[in-house]
Amino acid sequence: MRETTDDREFDSRFDAAFQPGFDDSFGIGFAEAVRSVETAPRTGPLEGAPAPRARPLVDRFVIALWVIGAGLLGLGLVGVTNAMVSFSSSYGPTPDYLIGVVFAQLAPWLVAIGLATLIGTLFLLAIRWEHRP
Repeated sequence: MRETTDDREFDSRFDAAFQPGFDDSFGIGFAEAVRSVETAPRTGPLEGAPAPRARPLVDRFVIALWVIGAGLLGLGLVGVTNAMVSFSSSYGPTPDYLIGVVFAQLAPWLVAIGLATLIGTLFLLAIRWEHRP
């Protein structure tokens, strides 16, 4: 509970240093805490130890994603082209009709997944980008 005093500006809930008109000439303010922090001596790599390897500039996972994405995109484009050519001509033999139909049905999905993979790896590279000297 708050103590009542004659001085309306003094609030007993708080330290005197935070009251209006406080004068620190008597030395009752906050004392600076003296701490001596010793830092550990810095040393370089141990003699005879191999130098730390630099991070490789090429990430094999991203390269694999690029190859897979390009392969899916190329396979899908070949499938779309093959479907347009084989189903637009009414003459000639069609012994591989079933494979052509399956390929024609999967081709748009292959194109979409290939593009998504390539765009996703671009975003991955953009997120992990580091400026190198």
